[in-house]
Amino acid sequence: MKATKNKEVKEQELEVVDEHLKRRSIEKFASLAQEVNEAVQSLSKDEPYLRVDSLQKLHDVSPQWLRNTLDQNKEKMFETLSLPSTLREEYEEKYNNVYERLKGVCDIICRSVRHAVPARWEMADDGSFYLNPVDVEAEAVRLSTIHLGKEAQEYYVLLSDLVENLGKVSQWERAHGFYNFVFGGTPAGEPWQAVFTDYDHFTFNVQKYIELLNAGVVGPKKNR
Repeated sequence: MKATKNKEVKEQELEVVDEHLKRRSIEKFASLAQEVNEAVQSLSKDEPYLRVDSLQKLHDVSPQWLRNTLDQNKEKMFETLSLPSTLREEYEEKYNNVYERLKGVCDIICRSVRHAVPARWEMADDGSFYLNPVDVEAEAVRLSTIHLGKEAQEYYVLLSDLVENLGKVSQWERAHGFYNFVFGGTPAGEPWQAVFTDYDHFTFNVQKYIELLNAGVVGPKKNR
């Protein structure tokens, strides 16, 4: 591929997905789902009437939902059973203690469910909750997409051409029995080491460029 054509192709790459950031985003979504499931299980562990067994309930959970559910359960019990005032007071205290113990759990569920937006929550056959994989992938891509400015694009083209030409020189040296000056004579510092894949092969692409920018190996001095 000629340099001019190569340059035109590269300058069209205005948006780049940072694969490292994408993986981290997907892992965060997975952690959210795990956190929600653990919290949901702890709700009904000692209080079966607090079981979250539908997507609607999952989205309803909050400290206020907990208070309302406890009050409803308490009032239903008081209506069903004729209890002396002293025993009613004991149950009032019991429900208040349950609220104090679990309101933080409900807050975790509420925040985690909302934090995952726009990914949609789904319910598995075993009653656990998970985030729609297609939504997670799309959101992870959105969160990890980096927009390269004109200056960054120009620098990428220069570095890419340099690495490509160094590879050609190295191949020529080996083909003609010349001393391997490209690998033997270039500095062994961090920038060159960052573009090696093995002893006799250079590689460079937009993803590698983003990794080097993020690591501070290349880029403006003001960003160091």
